[in-house]
Amino acid sequence: AYHEVRFATLADADAIYSLIRRAVEDEQLLERPRSEIVAQIKDFLVLSIDGNVVGCVAVHFYEKEKNRLNALSYNYKLNNITANTELNKLTIDAKYDSISLTNQFTLAKDKIENTFGTFEISGGSLILHTNQNAVVAYVFDGEKEVTPGVTLLKLLYSNFPTYAYLTCPPSMIGKIKKNQQAALKIASFPFYEWGTVKAHIDNISLMPDEKGNFSVKMIIDNTGKLNNLLQVGMNGNAIILLEEKTFYDYFFRRVKKLYYKATMAN
Repeated sequence: AYHEVRFATLADADAIYSLIRRAVEDEQLLERPRSEIVAQIKDFLVLSIDGNVVGCVAVHFYEKEKNRLNALSYNYKLNNITANTELNKLTIDAKYDSISLTNQFTLAKDKIENTFGTFEISGGSLILHTNQNAVVAYVFDGEKEVTPGVTLLKLLYSNFPTYAYLTCPPSMIGKIKKNQQAALKIASFPFYEWGTVKAHIDNISLMPDEKGNFSVKMIIDNTGKLNNLLQVGMNGNAIILLEEKTFYDYFFRRVKKLYYKATMAN
């Protein structure tokens, strides 16, 4: 509610008279006629709430004291206006902060949903939902606030094929084709004791990386003796069957090589 203390005007005479009448009936004040109130209206101060006069006081001072009271009244009015201005500013700031926080939450929610799928927040925890059976392979264990790009969680889906990546130099990439057979030697398990893992080429990158090498994805077909022993991050070497040649092909390959050297020399 808006309230103020101000000097009375002739328009306040009836309200002041009614207030005094109630006080007279309660034997708190002596009765004063309305004409006296009108004649001394400039000596009255009224308390107004939302435009309604709810209190009054008559002050009869010398000019010096009246000037001081007048200044106090206007200072109170000025402070009242300042307080209302600050209140309005705080209301606007709070509304803006609420909208800003709502927008930030919506943006973060969309990013999480686009990256991890459906989720919910319960008891201060972020719960991710997946429509496939999976095993949590990695969980970030560090500060609560991380820089963008940090991996927080890795899942291994049970119905997804196990795969491996091969780094291939540019000198050999032209000979590698999709569906070619490969044998993987896992460094953690010497092949002469554990054998190799059977795989085939699934995908070949079209562009080299920053070092000029190409990435080749291989799907594992048969883990052999290493069943349930392979883990994410293991390394090793790959043997890829590029082509099959007969003894006849090898013999004439050497002849062709000698012929090419001889013709180039001439």
